[in-house]
Amino acid sequence: MRITPLLIAIVILFSGCGNTDEDYDKLSLNSRVETLINPAQEKVENWPAYVAFDNNMRIISNTNALNAIGLMDQMIVNINAMPLQVPDELSTEELLESIKEVDHEVQDFYSEVDRNELHEHVVQSHIIDILNAYDDLNKEINSTTSKQI
Repeated sequence: MRITPLLIAIVILFSGCGNTDEDYDKLSLNSRVETLINPAQEKVENWPAYVAFDNNMRIISNTNALNAIGLMDQMIVNINAMPLQVPDELSTEELLESIKEVDHEVQDFYSEVDRNELHEHVVQSHIIDILNAYDDLNKEINSTTSKQI
């Protein structure tokens, strides 16, 4: 029996080129970032750079790491503005240090990941570092506001 090119094409089509749902699930980020509690949540509402950066992190963590490449410029602008806009009641040495750590991770991401990066593990590694630093920042915000009560 002779195998025709059409039969080969059908087999390839139904095999899905080896991509399974599990392969796509590996791209998603199941991150756990500390949630701000009141009064911390209320205090950051008047901090535009934090709110914008928080939105960036929510978009990235609810989709997949590769989407972070499109948000690089926004993340840089937001993290650079964050220490300049810290509300006075949150401006502690520890909080500013946490902002510097997030900034460091964002700068590493910006300098080490090309905009055409296709290897999700490269992007994901950086995003996990950013999310971990962001988690620490949120913990510090919650801690700072709880000390003020």
